[in-house]
Amino acid sequence: MKPEDEKMAQYIKTLEELQDRMIKAGFLVRHGYSKHGNVAEFTPIGKSVIEAFAGIDRALGPLTGQQVQVLWIYFREIAKGRSEGR
Repeated sequence: MKPEDEKMAQYIKTLEELQDRMIKAGFLVRHGYSKHGNVAEFTPIGKSVIEAFAGIDRALGPLTGQQVQVLWIYFREIAKGRSEGR
């Protein structure tokens, strides 16, 4: 995507919203710390999140935004089922 692309602008906006939510949830405070304003190091839990996304990308190849969203919902439902004993 080119920086001036409308999709790129939407991507950056969404990413900023997610980063804001992560900060408010304490995710970055608990699972990553900052070097020079960028999150560079993570706790084991933070690393597992990053590695999970990287592993999915390696296993399935590049995914569209819609595919990532559907996959996330699918995994969330599996996790919910496991926590409910299904």
